[in-house]
Amino acid sequence: MSVKSVAADVDVDLRQLFASLARNWLRILVVALVITGLAFALTWLATPHYRAETRLLIETRESVYTRPDGTNDNDKPILDEEGVTSQVEVVSSTDILKQVAQKLNLSRLPEFDETADMPMLSRLLVIAGLKSDPNEIPPEERVLTKMREKLNVYRVEKSRVIVIEFSSENPRLAAEIPNAIADAYISVQGNANIESNSAATDWLAPEIADLSKRVKDAEAKVASYRAQSDLLMGGNNSVLATQQLSELSSELSRVRANRASAEATADSVRRALQNGGSLDAVPEVLSSELIQRLRER
Repeated sequence: MSVKSVAADVDVDLRQLFASLARNWLRILVVALVITGLAFALTWLATPHYRAETRLLIETRESVYTRPDGTNDNDKPILDEEGVTSQVEVVSSTDILKQVAQKLNLSRLPEFDETADMPMLSRLLVIAGLKSDPNEIPPEERVLTKMREKLNVYRVEKSRVIVIEFSSENPRLAAEIPNAIADAYISVQGNANIESNSAATDWLAPEIADLSKRVKDAEAKVASYRAQSDLLMGGNNSVLATQQLSELSSELSRVRANRASAEATADSVRRALQNGGSLDAVPEVLSSELIQRLRER
């Protein structure tokens, strides 16, 4: 077969194509309308699902009052990728989901427990043995299985934010369940911190009582020794003897200063008399109040 013949075989006659479409337009229109109607019916009969999410920020929430002195950054808990991933597992744990299921009473809803309102067809299939009986599974397990199918918990990449995503046929439940899971997780973490602090307090209480008793005994012994050794306490929390020595030292310094001033005055008067000068020119005489009053008279 030549190249020209191949090209002739694959050529499409557009005139014949459009003519065929024009002859069968009614059939094409009916088929399109039927397919559109089926799609619309399936969409109308399909159960809508609503999706909601809530986000949690994982952090230590510590201050200088909750950590002892002398600790450095290496002693603090590290919230790395593994630590946040571990918190994701805690959020989706069975205990927290059970708390939420009991709080919202999800076992009474057919969406989470098909035995609550099982259709007749399903009952017949169970009786005929063509379908497993859901009543053989405990109610809590049935509810938890449905919750895990609708729940999605994941960590936002390169962050400490955990996203709790849930889908439901009821828009109210779709919004309430993620918030309830977040509240249950925060409550569990708070209770764990309270238990840890209570355990530390219980362990430290006898130690603090014992140390307080030792301090009181030591203070009593110190007071007794001071009384026996005549080391009574004076002002400014100092020993009485020390305080007396300090006062005597201050008085001695004052007396020495007055003596030095008097000796200096006497020397100046002697020099004035030896040189034949008048005493009126002596500064000490001029500053005397008696001399000033005599001059005024």
